[in-house]
Amino acid sequence: MKRLVSLTVPEGASPSLAGGMMILRMQRSGVPGERLLANVKVTDLAAFLNAHPSGDPGLEQIFDY
Repeated sequence: MKRLVSLTVPEGASPSLAGGMMILRMQRSGVPGERLLANVKVTDLAAFLNAHPSGDPGLEQIFDY
């Protein structure tokens, strides 16, 4: 089982997405930086969240689908 996670990063940053697979990278509208969407296995989610705390830049949202 996986979860979709959105992160914000400074433009051009190359964050480690250990435990996750990047799906999309896009410019943010009206604010500096980029938004990343990644698939993260539920078993890897705790480590991923520890590596990417919420904030800007940082974790935006976890989607449960």
